[in-house]
Amino acid sequence: MTERKNAKESERWDLTAIYPDEASFLAAAQNLRALIAAYPENRETMTKSGEGLFRALEQNTAIERLLSRLYEYASLSSDLDKGDNAALARLERVRNLGDEAVAATYFLAPVLTGIPEAELQSFFAGYPALDAYRRQIACIRRYRPHMLKKSEEKLMAGLQ
Repeated sequence: MTERKNAKESERWDLTAIYPDEASFLAAAQNLRALIAAYPENRETMTKSGEGLFRALEQNTAIERLLSRLYEYASLSSDLDKGDNAALARLERVRNLGDEAVAATYFLAPVLTGIPEAELQSFFAGYPALDAYRRQIACIRRYRPHMLKKSEEKLMAGLQ
């Protein structure tokens, strides 16, 4: 049986569609670190206006998409050869970034569920672009009765 690393190029996954090279992957990881580091600034601004809430949700979506793409690349590249320590380390770094993302964005759901309904409706009315997140907001808010207090949510996010 041929080892994956010795398989013909035509029989291996082409990961260049995700990231063309290691430098591109590392640049994307650095970009994600910057997005994660900046995200907590949204805690205060997301409750001030529809625009602030929209910006927080957009940045959260950007974090999730970038993390997903990084994870896909790292996971598939580690699956090419489970003996490749560099690929396994890459995957572990991405998992750690995922933990950092959860810890940085933990407040989104508790803060969102804490916005009074009338105020939230005024956000939608005052900032039409926010409507793109109406369903996501509704899904988060329906868990309101089951949400922990803010301090408990922060503690749980730190355990992820």
